[in-house]
Amino acid sequence: MGLPIKLAISFLIIALMIPVISGMVENTSEDLELLDLQEDAMELSDALSSVRFSAIGDYTTYEVSLEVGDSLTLGNNDDHLGMVIGLHRNGVHVGDHLMDPSVMVTNQDTLVLSGTMSLKIVRVEGDLAGSVEVHV
Repeated sequence: MGLPIKLAISFLIIALMIPVISGMVENTSEDLELLDLQEDAMELSDALSSVRFSAIGDYTTYEVSLEVGDSLTLGNNDDHLGMVIGLHRNGVHVGDHLMDPSVMVTNQDTLVLSGTMSLKIVRVEGDLAGSVEVHV
């Protein structure tokens, strides 16, 4: 094979690889952007878990501070959504964080947390050992 053919094949292989590589880079950057929101959800989950084994009526306070456009959702006992923290960016649901150990947020309405908020997390009586209510 001559040099021009080898060169042409090399350029063809590189041309076919560029879309694949650029797609991988784009997906990685999106995942890195969500990392801070996932960390916020884990910290909130830890705060909720901190009152899990407390006496009924015990509470703790927690301050959540989210970036502009980010929000977390809590509560709504339907279909065990109370054990999940929803992650939202710019109004779009981008993922969920399952609380481990399990904590059931028993608020009847879904709480949407955004910006900077101070929360009161209260241990309440419920079907599960880890039932809590969250008040803004």
